[in-house]
Amino acid sequence: LKKEYIHHKKFDTIEEIKVGVFEYIEKWYNRERIQEKIGYLTLVEFEEMSKKII
Repeated sequence: LKKEYIHHKKFDTIEEIKVGVFEYIEKWYNRERIQEKIGYLTLVEFEEMSKKII
């Protein structure tokens, strides 16, 4: 998170940091970024697949 987002942005307030980090996680990290440890799926894809198995 620090390398991919925080260090590349300039924030003026704590609120900007909170909103920015939330949006980064919810809009990109969970939905678009593939994760090697779970078979090169996004976290959302992995969660959906897991629900089908259960």
